[in-house]
Amino acid sequence: SESHEASTIDYRIRLIEQAQILFQKNPLFGLVNYRETPEMEVMRQGQGIIDVVNSYINIGLSYGIVGLGLFLFIFLGLFFTVLKKLRSLPSEQEDLINIGRSLYAILGAILFIIFTVSSVNYIPIFYWLFAGLCSAYIRLCNQALVDHNNQSNTRSQLTQAASP
Repeated sequence: SESHEASTIDYRIRLIEQAQILFQKNPLFGLVNYRETPEMEVMRQGQGIIDVVNSYINIGLSYGIVGLGLFLFIFLGLFFTVLKKLRSLPSEQEDLINIGRSLYAILGAILFIIFTVSSVNYIPIFYWLFAGLCSAYIRLCNQALVDHNNQSNTRSQLTQAASP
């Protein structure tokens, strides 16, 4: 219903405002038990919970700019490295290119989705496992590029040797 959607949006806006106030008090390393602070107590819902519906806010408040920076460094690093490797593959590596496109799109979706959900239950397990898949893909691409370069060098050496 429209009133539920409006209340959800209002809650998220209030969450950002309260998180900003609390973040300014502990910007560097955060506060692991931030949910117990008076600033967050106003966010307690009818079910008796404080639902931090944004994983980035949760990480930033719990671990500060240092923790959030490390988290973003890992995932944005993977995001851009997958794209870089995808673009550097030779066109005959069709399977790796298709896998890379899929990983890139899914990783982008994950980075967006965790902006809108709490990191509860299986969600962190999923995104850390996916980070591992992206790392494995990058290693496969590196090996494929080495193999491709070795084949190209071998061909050019054979061509030079065959030339009079």
